[in-house]
Amino acid sequence: LKCLKARFATPSTRSQGARMGQVKMRVRRTIRAPGCLRSGATMGYREFQHDMKQIRSVISLVFQTDGSVFPLSLRVAIPCAMVTATLRLLLQIEIEPVTTVFQSWVIQNDAYSGFSALLGFLVVFRTSQAYNRYWDGAMLLYGFAGDFFGAGSSLVAFCECSEADARLIMTFKQTIIRLLSLLHACCLGHLQDQSVAVNRLYHLELIDIAGFTPESLERIKESGGQVELVFHWVQTLVMRNVHNGVIAAPSPLVSRAFQELADGLVKFHEALRIAELPFPLPYVQSTFVLLLVHWLITPIIVSLWSNSVTAAFIFSFIPVFTLWSLHGAAAELENPFGDDANDFCSEEYQQLMNQRLALLLSPTACELPELLPTAEFECWAKRAASPYTSGRSSVHSSLLEAMQQDSTELRRIQEIPSSESPTQPEADSVPMPTSAWRRQALAATSLSRASRVSPSECHVVVGETGSQCSSEMAMAKDCEAFEAAIAAAFDHCVAQNNIQV
Repeated sequence: LKCLKARFATPSTRSQGARMGQVKMRVRRTIRAPGCLRSGATMGYREFQHDMKQIRSVISLVFQTDGSVFPLSLRVAIPCAMVTATLRLLLQIEIEPVTTVFQSWVIQNDAYSGFSALLGFLVVFRTSQAYNRYWDGAMLLYGFAGDFFGAGSSLVAFCECSEADARLIMTFKQTIIRLLSLLHACCLGHLQDQSVAVNRLYHLELIDIAGFTPESLERIKESGGQVELVFHWVQTLVMRNVHNGVIAAPSPLVSRAFQELADGLVKFHEALRIAELPFPLPYVQSTFVLLLVHWLITPIIVSLWSNSVTAAFIFSFIPVFTLWSLHGAAAELENPFGDDANDFCSEEYQQLMNQRLALLLSPTACELPELLPTAEFECWAKRAASPYTSGRSSVHSSLLEAMQQDSTELRRIQEIPSSESPTQPEADSVPMPTSAWRRQALAATSLSRASRVSPSECHVVVGETGSQCSSEMAMAKDCEAFEAAIAAAFDHCVAQNNIQV
């Protein structure tokens, strides 16, 4: 700004007001220019907003009470600190009974320090074990959900090449998706509470549970093992559809789906071990009793050590609050399957599983992505020449070389002139590619040049009507003969697909 003002401060015939107006206009243009003062101010404001957002998140984290162990720790530590401060105050006033009793006690500092260290080790060890149980439960929960979805995706994919009745195929797909949703809900219900597993099961979101017969639902209610029953139904349904030809896949592939189902059931039982087997009672009981003893002797020890009421309050509050916070955290993380604030929400996981299973039956999953005949593969060639690919395996290098050859041949095919161009001499004719998809790409390119249709749509047209000119394509020795075969089948393609020429 100083440079701009000095620039326009030279003597001139114009008035000072006009000169200052020009200065202001130039300053505004400078501020509005990209990459100048405005960008710096915007970046500073964005950083300020980001910092304020982090501060607010930290404050909300400290004062959050839902699922926190601080309320329990405060209810235990504050009375202990108040008792300590009261004893210190009585000692300062020198009340005769209290002073006589406390002075008669000879307490060694090493004894209290050793007891506190031992208690801290016990509490920290239990907290670490509870932390490991929590994350093991999370891994197992996601593990059996992923195995069930993988098995369902494989079984639905196995029906794509089936020659059975379309109604039987659709019935199998719909049934297997509903059973997998029911199986996942049964697993979540058993993990949360064994006593009300059946009642909790029907509070979860299921994929069209009303589509099953009432007798089937009654059998689930009366069964002692809902998870095992539904798991057996899934395997039986798969075997019956393998027998009647709905699942058209080799036996090793079908066994892979069974393996995924079995892995999911094993992970469920491992998670059930965490939910059913609590931390050993002797350890928990001993730790709790020692915490009570520590709470009782801390006011006496700290009141004798400190010389002020404030110091007695603070130094008795900190160790009690720390130990009881760790103890409460261990109790919260010990069993992640429940209804507490820190436990896994079964309703959300069930909804997420249902969305994944319903995706298998959606039209989006049935339509596979198609590669354009004009797709470029030069990026793979550039990666092959990059110094970062020097450590790749020989298989990967051979794949890159093959894709580079395909890119070169495809680019050569696209550069071939159309049939309207003058016929080239026989000596200059380009040999035809031997791969079927490369011939199809050449046919789609030639058809796209002669019509108003995009190459991708022409690729579909040639694929659908390839049987009309298959013999001519196979007999073609060069590009001229191949384009003659395309011209012969061109009228048929136009009439069948309504292409505007």
